[in-house]
Formats: sequence, C-alpha cells, structure tokens
Amino acid sequence: LLHEALKYPNLELVLGLELDQTVTRKCFKHFKTRPHFDDERVEWWFGDATKSLLLLPQEYWGSFDLVLVDLSETVTSFSVTKELDVFDALSLLMKPEGVLVKNEHYMEKMSSLFDYSLELFYDSPVICSQVLIFGSNNVDFFHDPVYDHGVDTFLYGNMHDPETRYDLMHAYRKNLAPKEKCDLKIPEEPTQQDTAAGILEIVNAENVTIALDESITNVLKDVAEKNGFTLIAEPVFHEDVAIIMMKEGYFAASIYADDMYIAFDINLWGNTYKIDSIKSALVKAVGSSVVSAYKVVVGGMYGSNTWKEDLKVIGPRVKQLRHCEDDIVEEGKLESQLAYETAIGEVVPLTLAEDIIVAVICGEKGEDCTGLNVLGKHPKVKQVIPVYECPGLGEEVEKAFACEINVVHDLKEALDKSATRGLNLLVMDPSASYEMHQIINSMMSSDKILVDYLQSHSIAVTWTSDLSTEPWRREFLDRFRKQVEHDPASRAEIVFQAGGKTYELGVLSTNNSNANYDYKALESRLQEKLSSSKTRVELRRIHGALFNFKHDFKPVVFRQEDYDSKPGRKQFENQIPFARQNIFQLVKAENVQDDLDLNMAKIWDYLSQAMRSIRMQPSLTRQYFDVGDGGVILALARFSSVILVWDGREHIDINLFTDGELIGMPEKFMGAFLHFAEQKLTVGLRDDQPRGIGNVVNFPSDMEEEDDEEEQ
Repeated sequence: LLHEALKYPNLELVLGLELDQTVTRKCFKHFKTRPHFDDERVEWWFGDATKSLLLLPQEYWGSFDLVLVDLSETVTSFSVTKELDVFDALSLLMKPEGVLVKNEHYMEKMSSLFDYSLELFYDSPVICSQVLIFGSNNVDFFHDPVYDHGVDTFLYGNMHDPETRYDLMHAYRKNLAPKEKCDLKIPEEPTQQDTAAGILEIVNAENVTIALDESITNVLKDVAEKNGFTLIAEPVFHEDVAIIMMKEGYFAASIYADDMYIAFDINLWGNTYKIDSIKSALVKAVGSSVVSAYKVVVGGMYGSNTWKEDLKVIGPRVKQLRHCEDDIVEEGKLESQLAYETAIGEVVPLTLAEDIIVAVICGEKGEDCTGLNVLGKHPKVKQVIPVYECPGLGEEVEKAFACEINVVHDLKEALDKSATRGLNLLVMDPSASYEMHQIINSMMSSDKILVDYLQSHSIAVTWTSDLSTEPWRREFLDRFRKQVEHDPASRAEIVFQAGGKTYELGVLSTNNSNANYDYKALESRLQEKLSSSKTRVELRRIHGALFNFKHDFKPVVFRQEDYDSKPGRKQFENQIPFARQNIFQLVKAENVQDDLDLNMAKIWDYLSQAMRSIRMQPSLTRQYFDVGDGGVILALARFSSVILVWDGREHIDINLFTDGELIGMPEKFMGAFLHFAEQKLTVGLRDDQPRGIGNVVNFPSDMEEEDDEEEQ
C-alpha cells in the first residue's frame, strides 16, 4: 500500500498505524519493499491502535483524503474512548470529502457510519476474489465524477472513464443518518486521568556535523528548554550515552563518533504533540543530512503534569459528520400515477430486447392496472400477459396455494401460445396485493420456473408509493434477488421526490454484467422526463447477488521482478546495523486477579536480576521519581543501557539497547525479569529494531540469511 501511495505526485503525508515492526521489516528483507523511514512524507506509528489514535495531534483529525483499514472486526470494535471505538475514531481522521476503505465484507458497518458506501468486487491473483468497502459522507460513489491521477498500476489500469467506472461495483448505498448519529452528545472534559500513553520516537541521525562527545548533552538540554520542557536533573553522559530527564519524558542519545552517527530516543508521556518539533530541532542541531525515524507507542505516565492540557490538543473529538437534514423535497409537484407511468415506460430498455414479452401482476380483474395500460401501448412490447389477483384471496393457506397453481398454469399457457422462451419483464403493479407478491415469490423459489418462465436476462419491477407502510414491495424484489442467487444479478432502488412526497421504483436485473451502466442511463432518462415537475430522481441503492465460483479461474500473476526493486536492493546492501534495541511493554498477566502492588523498589529488584542474567554490570544507575505517579530507572554499562519507565499503575516499558545483535540475549533478559516478578507480568508488546547507518532496517542475521538464500 505504501509503495502504491507514494506514486501520487501531490502526496503530502502517509500515516501508517501498525501493531509492531515485524511485517514491515520482513517485507523489506524478503521483497525489498522499503518502509521509507527516511521519507519525510511517511510517518509510522507502531503500537496498540487504541493508544495510537489517542496520541495523534489535533491537526491530523479531519485532514486525510484517504483512510485505508486492514483490521479484524474484533479490533475495530475495541474502545478508544468511552464514546468511540476504533472504527468510529478512524472515520474522524477523514476530511469532509475524504474516503475510508476497508477490506472484506463490511458493508453494513460502513453504511451505518457514512452517508455513502460502496462495495467493489475484484479478482485477486492469490485468493480468487476480494472485496473492498468504501465509505464517505460527501463523496457519492455512484454519481460524483472520477479522476485520472496519472498513476500506473498493474492489475487494474483504467477505472476512471465513464465506460469503466462501474465495472467492479457490486453494491452501492446512499444512507440516511440514523437518529443517534444526529443527536450527538459532546462529552464533558474528564476530571481524572483515565489512561496513560506515550510515544518513543526512534531517530537515526547520520552524517552529523558536530563534535560527538559530552557536549551532546548541551544540545539535548538546549532543545528541551527551548520547547518548554521541565528538567528534573542534571544531564547524564556516560559510556557514550547522553540522557536528559524531564517531567514530561526523556531524551537519549547514543553516539558513534567514528561513524558520525547518533541513535536518538525521544520518549514523551507529556506534551507528546511536540514530538515532531523536537525531532526536527535535534536533527537540525546536530547537522544530520541523512535521517530515518518512526514512532513506537508505549505506556505513558499517570499523574503527568500535562495530561489535562494534552487532552485539548491530541486525540479524537466526537463530532457531527453526517448529513441530518430531512429527506424531503418540498418544491415541485408529482403524483404517484404520473411518476409510475413514466418509470414503467423507461424501464423497458433495460430488457435489452425487441418485441418483448411482459407479465403484469395486477389487482383483481376490473380494478385499474396502470402497468397493463402503459405497457400495452409501448412500441417495443410485443405481448402483455395480465395476471389478476385470485378472487377472495386472503391469509388462508389453501386459497394461496390454489391461486399459485392457477397463476403458474395461466402464465405457461400464455407463454406457450406466444412461442417464446420466457418473460423479458415482470411488473408488480401497485394494484397487486401483498398476498400476490408472496405468491409470485413462492413461484420463483422453483429453479424450474425461473428457467422456464424467464428469459436468461430479465427485469422485474415494483413501485412503492409509501415506504413506511409498504416495505414488503422492496422485500419482494430482495427475496427475488436471493432466489436468482448468483451474479450477475442486482437490485436497484430509485427514489422520486417532489412536493413533499417520496416514491420508489425497485428494479431487479438478471444476467447482465453491465446493469450498473443501465441503471445510470435509466436514472438520467427519468430525470430528464420529469424535469418540468422539479422532481428529484436519485438512484440510492444497488444490491448485488452472490459471487460466482470460477472453476476455470486463470489469475493474472505478477512476479517480484515485475516491480522495480533496485532502490530497495541498494538500500538493503548499504545498511550497516551495529546495535540492537528492544522495547518491551509489560502488562499484568491474564491469570492475575489481584493488584500488582508495584513500587520502584520491587521493580529495581526485578531489573537488577534481569541485568545479572545477561552479565550486564552497570557502572551508572539513576532513579527518577519527579515524573508523575511512577518513575524511571536508568542503568548504563559498557556496550549496553537500560531505561525503564513505570507508569505508576500496572504498565512497565523497558528500553534495552546493546551493541551488536546478540541473538537470544533479549529473551534471556526478559525471561529473568518475568521470573523474578513471579510471572505476574507478561510482555504485551515487543518491538525489535536495529540501530545503525545506511537507513538501516534489518539485523545482520537478516542480511546473512538473504545471502544464503541467493547462493542456494
């Protein structure tokens, strides 16, 4: 996705939210698809999405043109705030004219959130088929123009011309906002801190131009003070590591003078919205010309001195996004009879046939049957077969069964006389009762009748004058769609509005892969015909049928060599990793019911034992308490360092930094820590990253494995 997004010439920002770095780094290792940590337009946030969303700065909300979501239904339902789940929060990232896209069958959820929703169905080279669901509050996917951005793609080329724009459209809806989305209650400002989250920005600064010695502490201190942070201790410089500790977080810099490289860590639990300006200031101060960076979302600090102010400038806000105007057109004038006569006449071209055969289901004989009268005069209609309601038809099963037998017989007799293979058009006239709709549905449940009585491509039509009292007319067509079962079959809803009244034309089309284009043409013809009455004619929904299984599916396959991997291969070969960093986020184990009752003394004991297990002998240690309800422990040794942050409740972050990859060492360290914590803690999230130069992404072992694979 990132590779494709970066093709767009006017791109300003790509924000990636990912649980951890595993997929990102493995994709680069195996496919040479770069994460672009060095691209200023790309911003990665690794961590729990419910925390990441809480930390996004205010200027991000309502600013994105496109939001792409690849999350399970479980994750999207997780709470971000008391009022918002993950999906709700993601929708708030969009501009008013923005679009959200989710893979898999999510049409109902998307339709509940947005004024417009769309389902695209397409062949996928690996899993045969896939759907994408689109949602927007201001982009009408059926009616609004589409654009050519001048970006070449392999699988689907031209999707922006009038002749191609509906090719993949399987379902479309215009959704009226439900009452609960229009009567939003803006929550009051919290009076206590309910959550704690922080950001650890990883910055690799290469080709620095300043002297790399103890003076780096002055750089860190100067940046902290100029950006309004509160220092709580004198800077530390030991074993080529500089530390600035503040109430709001810490800055760490591991310097490598021979390589003119600094590994910056910027960990903030207060004033997190300043983290980008801090990164820029540090990079500028050291004169680095080659920078790569990304963010890891970690635990924060309860009792932070800035939490109330931070809430005003970060995180989502409940906001009215839906259109809540009354769904009514007051101007103009249109009676149901005229609208229906116009609609039924314009439906005929949908049959794609000449000399068509029509069956009109009417009320009882002698009642007015408008569809019969209109179609009997249509120049393209060869024969109209009237089917009248059986006398005395009510709720009695026996009478309905007998009526169905008679209807089947009469239709067969009429079709036999006309020597035709079946109906081109089936019209359920407004005079037809609910019971007659049930009988026709019952008939069409027979595969034999569907085959013998209908052309391979046929049209069925209903007309509704009052949607509140006659929802069964819409349900009739939807059941019919399910009886036809498989694509290409679809049901469309076209609404007519004028003079405070609303009518609906329902259309079912079978075996026509171009039905979407025909629906659009029908809508245009109807609008033109009724323009003098100031009627608004609007197609509001298309419902596709079940996807067909393709027994002879022949995928279009693209290989790795079809893509330009030269930039990725060059970066892969040039990266020089010479340090390892592990970020462990510890939380209470699931089987622990009681409070952990943590304190700094206990945590120091766990940490001491863990360092002893890997023979790390710190030559400098510090503990910091003036940061909130929790605390920070610093331990510096030759070739390694540990910075531990306890949030004051039940979350601990451990930043373990070592020279060299040291495979197996982090596991041994963490195993000891958890052992001495009596397994009451567990690793909730873990991030492993190399530190080094050459826009480093992979560990030495990754590069050795790649060399072995190429030799084989």
